[in-house]
Amino acid sequence: MDAVFAQIQADLRSNDGLRQAGALLQALQHSAAGRDISAVSKCACDEIIASPASAVCKKLAFDLIRCTRLTNDQWETVCRGIKNDFDFPDPDVTAAGVSFLSAIPSHRLGRLITDCSKEISSCLVSESDNLRYAITETLGCILARDDLVFFCENNVNLLDRVSLWWKQIGDNMLASADAVAKVAFEAVGRLFQEFSSKRMSRLAGDKLVPSENSLAIRSNWVVAMANFVWNKRNLLLYRAMVLPIESFRAAVFPLVYAVKTVASGVVQDLQKLSGNSRGNDGSPRGPLEFGNAEKIVGVSDVVSHLVPFLSSLDPALVFEVAINLLSLADVPGGKPEWAMGSITAILTLWDRQEFSAARESIVRAVATNLQLLDIHTQVSLFKRLLLMVRNLRAESDRMHALACICRTALCVDLFAKESVRRGQKPHSGTDIASLFEDPRIKEDLNSVTSNSLFREELVASLVESCFQLSLPLPSQKSSGTESRVIGALAYGTGYGAMNWTESALEVVEVCRPCVIWDCEGRTYAMDCYLKLLVRLCHIYDTRGGVKKVKDGASQDQILNETRLHGLQKQLIKDLSQVLNLTEQELNRVDIRVGLTGALHFMDGSPQAFRQLHHLVSQEPALTSVTVGVSGFERCALWVQVLYYPFYGMSVAGDVDDGEFLEEDSTHTMRHRRTSKPEFGEPVVLRCQPYKIPLTELLLPHKCSPVEYFRIWPSLPAVLEFTGAYTYEGSGFKATAALESEAPPFLSGLKSLPSKPFHQVCSHILRTVAGFQLCYSSRTWYGGFLGMMIFGASEVSRNVDLGDETTTMMCKFVLRASDASILNEISADLQEWLDDFTDEGVEYMPEEEVKAAAVERLRRSMEQIAILKAAQPPPQPPKEEEDNNLIPEEKPKEPSTLTTLTAEEAEHRALQVAILQEWQMFRTEQTTKVN
Repeated sequence: MDAVFAQIQADLRSNDGLRQAGALLQALQHSAAGRDISAVSKCACDEIIASPASAVCKKLAFDLIRCTRLTNDQWETVCRGIKNDFDFPDPDVTAAGVSFLSAIPSHRLGRLITDCSKEISSCLVSESDNLRYAITETLGCILARDDLVFFCENNVNLLDRVSLWWKQIGDNMLASADAVAKVAFEAVGRLFQEFSSKRMSRLAGDKLVPSENSLAIRSNWVVAMANFVWNKRNLLLYRAMVLPIESFRAAVFPLVYAVKTVASGVVQDLQKLSGNSRGNDGSPRGPLEFGNAEKIVGVSDVVSHLVPFLSSLDPALVFEVAINLLSLADVPGGKPEWAMGSITAILTLWDRQEFSAARESIVRAVATNLQLLDIHTQVSLFKRLLLMVRNLRAESDRMHALACICRTALCVDLFAKESVRRGQKPHSGTDIASLFEDPRIKEDLNSVTSNSLFREELVASLVESCFQLSLPLPSQKSSGTESRVIGALAYGTGYGAMNWTESALEVVEVCRPCVIWDCEGRTYAMDCYLKLLVRLCHIYDTRGGVKKVKDGASQDQILNETRLHGLQKQLIKDLSQVLNLTEQELNRVDIRVGLTGALHFMDGSPQAFRQLHHLVSQEPALTSVTVGVSGFERCALWVQVLYYPFYGMSVAGDVDDGEFLEEDSTHTMRHRRTSKPEFGEPVVLRCQPYKIPLTELLLPHKCSPVEYFRIWPSLPAVLEFTGAYTYEGSGFKATAALESEAPPFLSGLKSLPSKPFHQVCSHILRTVAGFQLCYSSRTWYGGFLGMMIFGASEVSRNVDLGDETTTMMCKFVLRASDASILNEISADLQEWLDDFTDEGVEYMPEEEVKAAAVERLRRSMEQIAILKAAQPPPQPPKEEEDNNLIPEEKPKEPSTLTTLTAEEAEHRALQVAILQEWQMFRTEQTTKVN
């Protein structure tokens, strides 16, 4: 590889352009393969970028250094080469250099564009289309960036230069070259997009912009470009019309944004925000004021130019044009026809296969702009939109779309009620119940169990929209969709339409089945529903019953309170029928049993079916199924109960068969069919699955300790884990346990004798509360499973009323003849411990075990440090001459105080405890023999 790189460097140093291009292509291939090309990149900087070369070689060299990291010296070389390229006679070479400006680091970009500002301005008006394309595309990428705005904030000369460059980019939108005009439109659109996102983030409290001056600088540029587009809108529209169809999409957003900014009056606010009263040419600039007629004509011109593209064959272009037309329908002078045509065009994209990945964008666009349509169109779209939202994958997209739909549906319902109150003809399909007319949505609403989250999201969105309507009207002058629809509603219908409780009553009536839903533990929809119901009961004060006319209640109030009382009674009835079955008679109950895992029915059927009749809830009814087990594997029984509340009821007009003559066989058969009892809709209960414990698939395996320890090392599969439990180490409970001859430290394993394990041997050290237990078992199919339990107690610092709580740490070591046995056990270790200890031992992950060991070591070190600190300091040794003067002392009697250290004393105590335990064990054995 070194030889290959050496040849590439030699070719780069040659003056042959063909050899240089070939070497650069070869280096790019090595870079794509993941090889280090730093040596080649250094040579490319010196021989190609910083030296005269062809445009092809320059472009390939810049592509090469994009793929590697450069040193500070190499960046200096690159910047110097770009400066030299500005004066190169070939404009294609200059275009290759300016295209690399967007890749230069921020700390070098400011100085480079300041030094080359005149050359950059010359490139923007160059006669070469290729050079103008390159400089316009590059400046469009870097001029809207935060770092360049920061440079302009600290450099007035650079700010003037950048403002001039934006004017030149605007002029390039009218360039004769299609490529130059396209990138100029894209650059202006990027400026508008960056300003919108930064402004909204600033208002939201984000710190994306360094200072208020940066926002003012961007505002100044946006005002200048909006003014330019507005004044040149006719020329720009015609220029965009002659662009190729694939380039026209880039011109839509900047034209619409600028026209909307001027027509809606936002440009005046931006002018104040910029704080600059001078134009780009230095002349005084007053507020940009245009007449209403001119604004309406300008908006209409843009719309008339864009509407034909709604029928384009390009889905991306149709969506871009429709989205921008929707934004124009919201400005003063906008027409509902514009929104209707745009939404219709967007909805046609739903079934387009090439646009299927953007279905979320379709629903979001339509749902967000529903309020721009007339009432009849909104009502016709509600049901279709709900089905579209139901098919969305992301929960956030569904919730956003449902919020828009439910809010608009409630406003439409309020508007229709107020229209009827004023004597106008009622609108069909405007009530809340119409949202649930679709059979699939209605089935979801009335079903107890469902795998779909859509019904919960729909109910929660409706309830939350009711609470939003209960808030006061917004006072700010905003063109946002939410404030606009509520404000228009209040303006057009009066304050009476804002009686949101009427629509809220319909919501709680329609969504009543949600209180009996089985949502697998999710209660958000039910909680929202009950909160709204409680709010309505508080508003109408239903504690004293329905008010009367003599109490001062209006007819509407009496009607609403009557509906609310009826709803409360029905709700109590529903809750008494999936939550409390006491004192009820069930005429028919179907039980379905399914199996998972290694279970199978003896007859080979996929599920078992049992039918029970005339059950009383207070009397238990027994039914059974027989299953087989094919292996040692986790398995479960899944039970589904179907209750028929209307079973046994006959339809009206049922007549006994004996009343008909035999001749009228057709009539008789018809009445025989109708006289059968009706089943009705069943209530489905899905019970939690009964998981069969793995211990139920084991049998005790009797063997001697000698045989057990002979087999143990030969078992191939090994599993180790740690468990813990607490026991009473002293006090009354421990004394009671000792009197019953049950060691208190074995309390967590007291259920083991009842499990299918044979106790091979055990070693228990009572004095130190430790033990070793050995068990053996086998599966139903002959697999061997051995288990050893090592226990060591740890005294806890928590003492409760004299009973010292102690933690027993157990190390479980399992060996099996087959790895599949331990794989099933290790799949859920806590469940395995619960099975054979009856939830007496808690599984401890290895991380927690290690952390506990570190904590114990730390405590021990702290105690040792305290003991050492309490000892007196050692006496310094006396000199020999002093020792000779002191008379010899007689040897003293042996001292009773020990000279052992704490560690040695603990070790000797442990030895004595073991000897005592062994002596007790021998004594018990001798007593048993005698």
